[in-house]
Amino acid sequence: MAIYNVHGGHNRICPGAGRYLDEVTEDRKVKNRLIQLLRSGGHTVYDCTDDVGRTSGANLANIVAKCNSHNVNLDISIHLNAGGGTGVEVWYYTGSSAGANMASKVSASIASALGIRNRGAKASSGLYVLRNTKATAILIECCFVDNMTDKNAWNANKCADAIYQAVIGGSVPNVPVYSGGGSSSSSSSAVNNCLGNGDSGSAVRELQNMLIACGYSCGSRGTDGIFGSGTESAVRAFQRAYRLSVDGLAGVNTMAKLRSVYSSRGGNWVARLQAECNAQGFSNQAVDGIPGPNTLAGCPQLGRKSQGGITRLVQEKLISLGYSCGSCGADGINGAGTQAAIKAFQKAKGLSVDGIVGINTWRKLLGL
Repeated sequence: MAIYNVHGGHNRICPGAGRYLDEVTEDRKVKNRLIQLLRSGGHTVYDCTDDVGRTSGANLANIVAKCNSHNVNLDISIHLNAGGGTGVEVWYYTGSSAGANMASKVSASIASALGIRNRGAKASSGLYVLRNTKATAILIECCFVDNMTDKNAWNANKCADAIYQAVIGGSVPNVPVYSGGGSSSSSSSAVNNCLGNGDSGSAVRELQNMLIACGYSCGSRGTDGIFGSGTESAVRAFQRAYRLSVDGLAGVNTMAKLRSVYSSRGGNWVARLQAECNAQGFSNQAVDGIPGPNTLAGCPQLGRKSQGGITRLVQEKLISLGYSCGSCGADGINGAGTQAAIKAFQKAKGLSVDGIVGINTWRKLLGL
């Protein structure tokens, strides 16, 4: 199996082209679908999209840094064009025969799938991504956003399928396709109504609120309503914790599980603890909310200066039992207030009073 880097161009801070289509919205749709197809075929794919660069230069540098952190067979950069032309063109680095060959295949495949002009493979030594990535790279300009003919022919799903066919040289896997592939709405780039990187709006904000409430950070931007790399990381962590398909897309199964966990968040502390231990790699247990030997075995020892989601859960439990963790409450930081609470709990339960949450302290916290 091959290894690929795939990314969408630009971001919401440094937006790309737009008129009849919005480049950032549409290239994310193509990117998400292509990654889904490649992974379904057993290939390793890294999403190198940048959603945090605040200038065009920073955006490009971040993308290249991500790409060059992996050893891959091919870098695939996805864009939409502007300037009054029509059709698809694919760029490669001057002198790269492998790049020229792949660019030609991809351009022809997209043109055929969408029924638009094939502008062909084009060489460049000036495009930043092509010039600075260490692997063979292609930059796809899928169509022109300011051409009504291209807009009417546009379908992000078909475009991604065409790229896949050209790159792999085989038929498209039988996996769900994105609904509304020709739409430029920023909140509908979904597999069966799922949300993915590049989406935005109230549905994304709701997703972020539930993830954060369940203990999964969406990054420094919080609930900004933009599905960026922080939100994707949170979705993947949640999927790993609950043993769902880890694709970074908030689809039907992921959303159903997230809503269930979110709705029971206040009452099912054990389930959230099990999920957090799974997410951090300390266990691979069923998240059933039932404390038992597997749950106890999956709980790590927390030192006197521990931080993170598991520490926060310990704080929540202590507070619920009447042990104050100080003015900051359940902030995930094992500070002086939390140390005092742990020691008070240990003393009350007849345990060694050391401020360390080890197996015996966990056993009492779990009620075993």
